[in-house]
Amino acid sequence: MTHLFTNAEWRNLLTEIALSPNGDNAPRLAAADLLDASGEPIRAAYIRSSCAGTSDCTIVTDTLPTGTEFTPLSGWVPQGELLCYWERGFIARVLGPLELVRRELPRLLLREPLYQSPDGPEVVSVSDRASLQVTDESGHDHWTWGSLSSNAEDTVVADAGPLLPPEVFELLPWPPMFDTARTAARALSSALLSEAQEWLTEASDFNRR
Repeated sequence: MTHLFTNAEWRNLLTEIALSPNGDNAPRLAAADLLDASGEPIRAAYIRSSCAGTSDCTIVTDTLPTGTEFTPLSGWVPQGELLCYWERGFIARVLGPLELVRRELPRLLLREPLYQSPDGPEVVSVSDRASLQVTDESGHDHWTWGSLSSNAEDTVVADAGPLLPPEVFELLPWPPMFDTARTAARALSSALLSEAQEWLTEASDFNRR
């Protein structure tokens, strides 16, 4: 379904879904109609049943491994090695190791409204890169990721390599110190999603040549 990435109507619907109130199913149902027209009737049926709250209906969806079944309700459901939070037919949040999340985000962004609120993306939780609490010289608490330095190449833990990949590290504000663990996670989410969006834009531009 990669062709839908270049479909302005599809991209606009994903944005509407991400920013719409919880009770507004109109953009989700419109997306289901577009999926039907694009040859994905099973995914369309799943979205419609999720919006209708028909919890007794179990559907196999092509967005999960073959044979995976689940009821069309909100909840955490495995997608391969990722754990995805499904909200009325679409993936809203993703949990998994950093490298796996980075690899899968571009593909997911083709299909899922991962931006959840006008306040910014709060969608990626990275299980092996939790933010750490530190105390500055004035005794104030901040949150960051390990022993960060101004040089991403030097951001290492026990000789295991960079704590954050340079491409992601460079997208974080400097200094990467945050007032709360929530704002630290939001910054990492924003950086990862920006990276994925940039990758998709470059790929789309290349395919148009």
